[in-house]
Amino acid sequence: MKKFVFSEKLSKIIDFYSILSICVDLDENETQFIEKIRETGFLEVPFNFLDENSNIKKQYAEISCGNLDIFNLFNVFSFDELLGFKTIENVKDAMLSKSEDDLRKVILKSLVSDEKNVCLYIQNPMKIIDLVDECSSDDVVKSRLLGAISKPLQALTEYLDLLFSYRESFEKVYKENIDFILKNAEKYGENLNELGFSYVYILGEEFLKDTFNFMKDYETIYFTVSIFSPIGIGFDNNSNFLMIGIYFDEISKVKEHIKNEIKVLIFKNLGDETRFKIFKAILNGVGTNKELAELCRVAKPTISYHINQLIRVSMIAVDEDMKYFVNKDVVLSVLKEFMDELN
Repeated sequence: MKKFVFSEKLSKIIDFYSILSICVDLDENETQFIEKIRETGFLEVPFNFLDENSNIKKQYAEISCGNLDIFNLFNVFSFDELLGFKTIENVKDAMLSKSEDDLRKVILKSLVSDEKNVCLYIQNPMKIIDLVDECSSDDVVKSRLLGAISKPLQALTEYLDLLFSYRESFEKVYKENIDFILKNAEKYGENLNELGFSYVYILGEEFLKDTFNFMKDYETIYFTVSIFSPIGIGFDNNSNFLMIGIYFDEISKVKEHIKNEIKVLIFKNLGDETRFKIFKAILNGVGTNKELAELCRVAKPTISYHINQLIRVSMIAVDEDMKYFVNKDVVLSVLKEFMDELN
């Protein structure tokens, strides 16, 4: 039986370094969807944080590379390294101690469809321009990306300076919620250690069944509890790590509340040319980001963005081999209900 261990320090570290990622502008088509979820009260911590720090989105927009998270912690460090950090400052110091070459690789890693190609771009800088063109059609974003790749330490410093300017606000919010975090961590720990990953499926995320089989060789799984991704669940497919939102056990209530919005988003996803192409490719057996990126002729971040939109409404899921598959029951049930209404 696997052992699930809660990491309080890593929970705080990951939540702090996710502050800026919640500032990425929402897709216009999803605003109503997010507002509907807010009615449940389960998103109040991240949105209250944004409301109370109203300048953060504008400030981040001035230095960000669109919706590309170029300094994602799991691209910068291995999970074992993250697990070894004791404080938020330790992480910052370790990031700033990295060489320009290492930071450049971190940024490129977030852009390519296959991490093995990072060295090819390092060896042939002219190809980087083509890669950036594939990642975005926005000239401002492309300029910032090229600037970050050219001067990665400067880009990282700007990112960290902005992030740490909100450290005090974060500490206040975290202190207000720490008792709830620890209470839920204890509850999640008890259920995970009793039921294993089945606990996730019982909560209504059946489509994730077999997703976590890549962790089968790990005896210990470390998990964190997030207040900034309160109804989410996340993992790193290269390690024994699991992130659970503080309200994840309320996911069935959330889904019931937004079931009509989910149906609308499924149809919108099918109506989006790129997402439909991805959905059809997965339906025909194409299962990895690399394969999808090559087929659709777009970069990894673009594929990842569209994949996340399909996953968020359970249209696709990930199997034990970390390949995508279509969740036919969900899609067919929505289409059937629509056809029944037509009849």
